[in-house]
Amino acid sequence: MPAALLLSLILALPSHPALDRLESDLEAGRITLSGKLGIMEDAVREPARLPEPWRTWFAAHPVPPEAGTAWLVEAYQARQRHGLLPVAGYPGELAYFLDSETVPVRVYYDSESQVALARLTLEAAEHSWVTEIDNFGFYAPPLTTPEGRYRLYIGDTGMGGGGYCSPIGSHPETPWDDCQTYIVIDQRNPRYYIDSLVAHELNHATQGAMDCLEPVSFWENTATYMKFAVYPTSMSYVRYYMDYFQSLPYWSVAGGDQSSLYWYGGFLWTYFLAERYGDPGQGAIFLRELWERSMQSSGNVRNEPHYFDALDELLAERGEGGLHEAFHEFSRIRWFVDDYASEAYSGLPDPWYLTPPPLLTASLEIDLTQVYVPQKTVWPRPYGVNYYRLNAPASYRRNTTATVTGEGLWHLQIVQLTGDPEVLESGIGEGSVSLPFDPRDRMLLIVERIGEPGFEPGNNPREGKEYELQVASTVPLPAITSVTPASAWQGSTVIVQVYGGAFQEGATAAFSPAGLLQVEEITWVSDGQLTLRVRIPSDALTGPYQLEVINPDGGAGRVEQAVVVMRREPTPSEGCAASGRPAGGGFPGLLLVGLFLLWRRARRRR
Repeated sequence: MPAALLLSLILALPSHPALDRLESDLEAGRITLSGKLGIMEDAVREPARLPEPWRTWFAAHPVPPEAGTAWLVEAYQARQRHGLLPVAGYPGELAYFLDSETVPVRVYYDSESQVALARLTLEAAEHSWVTEIDNFGFYAPPLTTPEGRYRLYIGDTGMGGGGYCSPIGSHPETPWDDCQTYIVIDQRNPRYYIDSLVAHELNHATQGAMDCLEPVSFWENTATYMKFAVYPTSMSYVRYYMDYFQSLPYWSVAGGDQSSLYWYGGFLWTYFLAERYGDPGQGAIFLRELWERSMQSSGNVRNEPHYFDALDELLAERGEGGLHEAFHEFSRIRWFVDDYASEAYSGLPDPWYLTPPPLLTASLEIDLTQVYVPQKTVWPRPYGVNYYRLNAPASYRRNTTATVTGEGLWHLQIVQLTGDPEVLESGIGEGSVSLPFDPRDRMLLIVERIGEPGFEPGNNPREGKEYELQVASTVPLPAITSVTPASAWQGSTVIVQVYGGAFQEGATAAFSPAGLLQVEEITWVSDGQLTLRVRIPSDALTGPYQLEVINPDGGAGRVEQAVVVMRREPTPSEGCAASGRPAGGGFPGLLLVGLFLLWRRARRRR
């Protein structure tokens, strides 16, 4: 199947409607928890056993080929937590089988027409077993069948392709929380797909042999990575799963559900861990170490330690930070793929081949203070991310601070996209976190939500946390709120009071258009007030003038219509008002201002 066609099929995969209906029936008391789990299991393993209306329902809406293992593992884990024993064992023996001469594997099939597929499956199982178990060190699945071999079955799953690895019960001969499993490969799979599919499902079997309680997200992240770790050419289509992961960067890296391929696209997370912390060419061994350190003996009721604990501990022992440092680096590296691949910042092999980059939350201009509150749909969940492009004009190089304020723990990164490579990071802050930086033309701002202490991967909230992002000058820019008087005559000298905030001693002021109104003197009264003596030439242009205040550090603030200059025809009887106001002041002056403004409005309408 061409990669483009495979991608179109992947992207067309709909969300499955049955899970919400099952949950609704459970909450309403129409089915029990055991009944719900049984329906989930039968929908994958034996749809013909389903009671109505579920049989008809799943005939019209089969379980997606990529979701079979996830449904079965989640059902198994729920049974263990609630003391509900699994209800199925190994499927019955089929008419035909092939035994490996090199590894303890048997492939069952029920028709002579399937012998070629059975041989391909056996060959893939042999290669995957040697690579994953003998070379990478993943634990071999328990061999509890009468023949002492691990079973794979060829058959019609009803899913139209794919396959699944099914837990059938714990393995009491070991002290840790493992489980017995078997694999089913759908007979309708294209032949070229068998190799990586078997590698994927066999990796699930090894995961179950180590820790059957780890979150399904990590099961699928690891097994999808294993497709190209065992068969490198499969990267040609595995990379397309990234679209589901990269389009939802605000979801947790440990999140996902059965309604999308987010878990599959999350192979990027395990790929990063393998390449960043594993020895060259041996990244899968690092992932196996994570699984090994995640094992526990809880009587199959609690997943503690989980793989976040294991990652944090393992990296701390190696002097490479911990979970949070890995998450910070991953949040940055996942951006620099595809068209954004960068020699300075990309951290994965052939980053230009990985597609696409993650979703951009917004693009912000930073020559003035920006306050931005993202839409609720993209609020980040624990260990989720928002990305912002920051753009600064060449005239703006003032030290700037990005600040996030919101409930929970936050971390910020600034990556400079022009000039010499530079990455700036804040610490982790609770409720608020800030990061100052010197702006360049283009920058990437990464807003990370950090999980609270005690966070468990797999127990992810369905909504993220709201926050406010402010990008503003580190030293506040002068802000002008009002100017008095609001008008003055040609040929006068005016005392102007400027009110606002962040005025520094030594500040200067200028009116625009430039060169017409002359600021003869400026007095700093306070950080909220300046006093200007302004001379208005007799031939100054009439109309509104902009006022700009510039602090000694270069920070500037402006107001568009600070003072309106009015035309004046002096007469001997008028005299001269030292303040620049019309002689007599009071009501007549205000009346003249009003008449002038009405005249200008009428003139514009002509």
